[in-house]
Order: sequence, then C-alpha cells, then structure tokens
Amino acid sequence: MSLEIIKNWLSHKDYTDGIRLYLQYGQDKDLKRLLTSEMKSPYKEARLERALRDVLKGSEVIQEEAKKEPARISAKSWPADSARDEILQALRTQWLTYFKKMQDLRSQLLLLPTVQERGEAAFEILRLDALCDEIYDQRDFYNTHGKLPLKRTADSDIIIDPKKAYNRMEVLKRYIRRERKNIEQNPGNAGAIARRMKWVEEYNMYAKKFSEELIDA
Repeated sequence: MSLEIIKNWLSHKDYTDGIRLYLQYGQDKDLKRLLTSEMKSPYKEARLERALRDVLKGSEVIQEEAKKEPARISAKSWPADSARDEILQALRTQWLTYFKKMQDLRSQLLLLPTVQERGEAAFEILRLDALCDEIYDQRDFYNTHGKLPLKRTADSDIIIDPKKAYNRMEVLKRYIRRERKNIEQNPGNAGAIARRMKWVEEYNMYAKKFSEELIDA
C-alpha cells in the first residue's frame, strides 16, 4: 500500500504531502528532524524526493554518523549538575515546560490539516523558542555572576510625563508594525519575533499605566 502512495506522490511531488509520507514510512531520524524544523528549500525538496525514491526501491540508507551518535534535539544543553542548585533547578523546570511543548508542536506541525493551523503552530513554536532563549540567558548570567539579572519594572522604567509617554507609545507602535511585517515576510525570523515581543511588552507597560488598549503578545 505504501509503495502505491509514494508512486502517486511522484506524479505531483507536493512538498507537504511528501513530508507526511516520509514521516510515516522513512527511517532516517535526522532527515525527519531536518524536514520538520526548518524552512522549505530547493535542497530539502531534492533530498525529500531522493529519500522517498529510496524508500520506494527499498534501498534507503541511514547515514553512518546517525547510527553511531543520534542527533540531539537541541544544540543547547543544560548542565548535568543543575539539580544541585535551587535556582538553576527552578530555571530548568521552567525551561523544560517550554521546551517539551515546543518539541511536541514541531513533531505535529506538518500533520496539521490547514494552512492556518500550521501557521498558528509555527508562530507558537517561535514564541516558545524565544522563551527558552530567555531562560538560557538567565542561566548563563547566573553562572557568571551568581545571581539572576534584574528584570525591568514598570515603576522604574516607565515615563511618567503623559506627553512623552504617548510619544513613546507611537514610536513603539511603529516598531511593532515593522517587526510584524518582517514576520509576515519570513515566519522563521526569530530575531523579529523576539524584538516584537520586547516592543509589545514595553508598549503594554504604558498602556496599563494610562488605561489604553493592550496589544496581544
């Protein structure tokens, strides 16, 4: 049955359908990870077609390196001795919550039935990835300085003068619109995602202070 499905796929070569087929019938875990965690490219299209043709012929070969050392889920690792420190342990627990949810979404991303659902899941993956990076930064700061970085507070940083505050809010709106456009053009732009979250956070500080409508993060 699988051979017929793959033969039919070769007549139209829809990229998303091909990934679904490889996830179901392929054996190379590294290739599955590549296909589900990065943006489409000519190289990946060619790699996918070659892999499915190999599956069809029964000649699929998994790279020897993958057999010897399975690829890690993330290039970033957590210290093995973090459990000895209460703060590092708390950070790891928070990170693990985000990381597991992100990995679950990645594994299901291309199996979602509609473009809208896949788009929403992709943005959520990027948001969770940004949150994981924030925790990595806190961990590294703590390991270097022996304390967590101070978080910005509304009372210490917010501009009190209403005229200056509203001017700042208009500037932040422009920043947010710019980053939203960057994200629409390139959904994989993690930098734009992080910057937008930063500008939205600052804007909402003023919005709360002056009873204005909040912007969704």
